[in-house]
Amino acid sequence: MEILKMNRRMRELYSPDWDLSSITLPDKLNDMIELGIILHQGCFVRKDVVKARRPHFPVEQYEDRAALEASMNEIHIDFYTDTDHVLIAFACLKKISDILQKEFPDETFYGIVSTELNARHCVARFYCKREEEIPYLLDDLEEYKTNAVCLIHL
Repeated sequence: MEILKMNRRMRELYSPDWDLSSITLPDKLNDMIELGIILHQGCFVRKDVVKARRPHFPVEQYEDRAALEASMNEIHIDFYTDTDHVLIAFACLKKISDILQKEFPDETFYGIVSTELNARHCVARFYCKREEEIPYLLDDLEEYKTNAVCLIHL
């Protein structure tokens, strides 16, 4: 897992000293991630999402598969813990990265951590990078004025 870029607001919240492998995720979050990730309708999605949404995704309602994946694989960290949202989001993506590298070694995945400036509502998400698709995030992360944002190569 490699941080590609983050905006100024995220740099104020993130610590390069975090040992993400040593972080214990909340039980429900950990259990959800450990269910795994599958390729479904040409998209990489968490198994719990496929189970909850039944077998069909409205692919045609999204710009591309990356947008669908980023939406379907959105994890609201504040649903699982009351503290350390940003730290838990990075640790969550570290665990997902480990799974993706093992299960889909030939694919390129990106993760995003984003949070409001108060760090109360924090989201971790991931998607597969495809050459024919436009980037999911703006090139200049400073354009996100009300959020702290980080792009990660998983």
